[in-house]
Amino acid sequence: MRTLRLIAMTLPTLALLACSGAETPAPSPPAAPATPAEPAPEATPAPAEPEATAPTPYTAEEIRDASKVGREWQYRIVKGDVTEWSIMTMTAVDAEGATIRSTVRGAEGQEVGEAKESRATWDELRLHASFPAAATEIADDEAGAPGGPYDCKRYTVSRDGGTATFWFANDLPGAPIKMTVEKDGAVVETRQLMKYSAGT
Repeated sequence: MRTLRLIAMTLPTLALLACSGAETPAPSPPAAPATPAEPAPEATPAPAEPEATAPTPYTAEEIRDASKVGREWQYRIVKGDVTEWSIMTMTAVDAEGATIRSTVRGAEGQEVGEAKESRATWDELRLHASFPAAATEIADDEAGAPGGPYDCKRYTVSRDGGTATFWFANDLPGAPIKMTVEKDGAVVETRQLMKYSAGT
C-alpha cells in the first residue's frame, strides 16, 4: 500500500513538470567549418640564362654582300655506303635576305624527292653557323675546294656524344666548304663542296 501511495503522489508531480512552462533549451547550431588557409603562391622560377654562343664566322652583312642571284653550292655527301649530291641555289636576293632552292640527287645524278624553296633573312643564314661556346673550338686551317685551297676558320663542335667539324672559307661568306661528323671516333658523314658559282 505504501508503494502505491508513493506512485500516486509521484505521477501528479511528473505531470506538472511535463506541463510546466519550462522550455528545453534549443540545441546550439553546429560550428561553421574552419575555412582552409589559402596555399602560399609558388615562387616563379627565374628564367634560364641564355646559352652563350661562339662568334659566327661571318656577319649578316658579309653574307649579303657576297650573294647574288644564281649563287650555288654543290656538295658530295657520303654517309656510309650512300653517296648523294646536295645543290643549293639562290634564286632571289634582296636587301633583307634570299630565296634558296635545295635539290638532292643520287650518285648517278637522278633527282631524289622534290626540290624545295625557302626564304631566309641574312641574319637567319648567319645563325646557321651559331654554336654553343662551351662546346666549340675555333682554329685557323686550310681546306681544299674548287678554286682553292682556301684559308678557313675550322669550327669543331662536340656535343650529344659526337663531333661535327665545319670549314668556313674566309673568302666565301656563307655555307661551309667542308663538313665531317664523327660518332664513337668514326667518321659517319662527310660533305665536300665540289662545285661553286658566285652568281651574277
